[in-house]
Amino acid sequence: MIIYTHYSDSHKEMYENFFKPSLRKIYSKEEVLIKATYHKQTTSSGSFMSSGWHESMDIKLDVILTALNETEKFIFADCDIQFFKPFVSQVLESLEGYDIVCQEDRGSLCAGFFGCKSNDRTKELFNTIKKNFRQMVNDQVALNNFKHLVSSTTLDKDQFYTIGNFFENKDSTFIWDNKSNIIPPSNILLHHANYVVGVDNKIKLLKMIKQNENMVR
Repeated sequence: MIIYTHYSDSHKEMYENFFKPSLRKIYSKEEVLIKATYHKQTTSSGSFMSSGWHESMDIKLDVILTALNETEKFIFADCDIQFFKPFVSQVLESLEGYDIVCQEDRGSLCAGFFGCKSNDRTKELFNTIKKNFRQMVNDQVALNNFKHLVSSTTLDKDQFYTIGNFFENKDSTFIWDNKSNIIPPSNILLHHANYVVGVDNKIKLLKMIKQNENMVR
């Protein structure tokens, strides 16, 4: 299996200290190959939807389109993800009968972690996303808008964990307040640090989840 990702200087610490080492504790290079694209910084801070965000998403979509032309099946993962237990077999089993299987994001498809088959339908999907996402806020909105082009499903939200599916702030949003102690499910396989504002807070949450995962294991 090949996992594709991308990162720039703002996200380098997450890739080097969480993504890559946590994956290598579970899988060897022979079992799971990482194809990581390092690219120039397009935003000033790396924060979601800040100036330059669309340029970073263009690079991300190019990585996905490259994957679609290189391999029959692959996993794409944002670099703000850490891995705890083997997960590839679960992704492949869930992909059976579908073109794409994504992490769940409050009932929608998450563009930050998914398993995908390379075929004409998925190539049309991501080419369509690339042409239209700038007019649709971001790539994830476009993914969900054009998901009718493929057959899709979502992964178990406890195992493929993000706090957005579970945490509700006092202001009725699902963005972490940067202080609440987050205890992950005991069957967690990976943690995606979205629904967090700012790279420093993403790293803070990654550390918290890693520490608390050891407690619930």
